[in-house]
Amino acid sequence: MPSAHRWLHTFCILLSGFAHHPLAQAKEEMGHAMKIFTYISDGGAIQFLGIPRLKSGWESVVEAIEDFYNSEVTNTKRIWGLVESAGKARDETTVLFLK
Repeated sequence: MPSAHRWLHTFCILLSGFAHHPLAQAKEEMGHAMKIFTYISDGGAIQFLGIPRLKSGWESVVEAIEDFYNSEVTNTKRIWGLVESAGKARDETTVLFLK
């Protein structure tokens, strides 16, 4: 929705008041996501079908930190893959955003 906000604000100056609505909706959706995050963080049980279950317990602090580190490595590789794809597509805006 933020892209609709940008378009309305930039290209429809006479209708720029409409630009507020998509941004407000995006903020509302982020609020919903944070409610889910907080619920899970506070120990709530939730399962998203089609998404592999996350590990919820470790035998030691070292094991938990190793899993966290491995997850960060994986996510970083994924981000750099996106940077590479954006570069090949000559999408400099996305490349700069991701870096």
